[in-house]
Amino acid sequence: MTAGGLGVLFASSATAWLLETLVWRDLFWILAIATLLVAIIIFFAVPDKPLPAEQVDLTSHIGGIFHIFSDRYFWRIIPVAVSTQAAALALIGLWTGPWFRDIAGFNETEVASSLLLIAVSMIIGYVVIGNIAYYFSKRGINSMTVALVGMTAFILTQVILAFHPVYFARSIWMLFGFFSTSSILTYAALSQRFSSHYAGRANTALNFLVFVVGFFTQWGIGAVIDAFPSENVGSYASEGYQHVFIYLIVVQAICLGWYALNRR
Repeated sequence: MTAGGLGVLFASSATAWLLETLVWRDLFWILAIATLLVAIIIFFAVPDKPLPAEQVDLTSHIGGIFHIFSDRYFWRIIPVAVSTQAAALALIGLWTGPWFRDIAGFNETEVASSLLLIAVSMIIGYVVIGNIAYYFSKRGINSMTVALVGMTAFILTQVILAFHPVYFARSIWMLFGFFSTSSILTYAALSQRFSSHYAGRANTALNFLVFVVGFFTQWGIGAVIDAFPSENVGSYASEGYQHVFIYLIVVQAICLGWYALNRR
């Protein structure tokens, strides 16, 4: 996830810098060619390690899926894992930039640099929180406990953002990005729950739900913000952003409570 976070860096200041001399079409061509070159390098450079073919029929695959989706611990983790990651994906992926523009009053350069700082804080978060989880796992504290502390802090940053902290906006959004990485530990918790035969499918199921809910969350944020018309053309009203954070906080708090109530 730390390596993947490096891609977010390119999506902020680097993109803004390139677009001073290029257009979007040129940028996508560069990205496409770079991706193809990386694929070719991996194909030829990474050694192939043939593994014995696993003879699993369709019935076994379906049975494995039912085994995962009928597990009580899976449904204990899913709500809080999905709601927090969906909020992070939706906001960082689309709505953080407009927030800096409409609430903090930043220009395009300041927005790009702010998104860069959030990306850096996420990369640091993956490294730090991952190592914290590893440290405590050696002392009998599982990764889900560390994840819950981090996700609680993540929700608290959204509580602060709901009050539009303009003067220290970047700092709070950096904390938002940092603590958003804690929900990744839920994948480790699922892997520890299921055997090696099911762990991959359990994480795939979680990943699928995260992106589906993240998509609808991103769309829903737009619907809420559009419900509060702004007097300024090309921008959104502050009330819309405030309502978005309230709704997200309530949903995540309920999901966090669900996990706590089902601890037995």
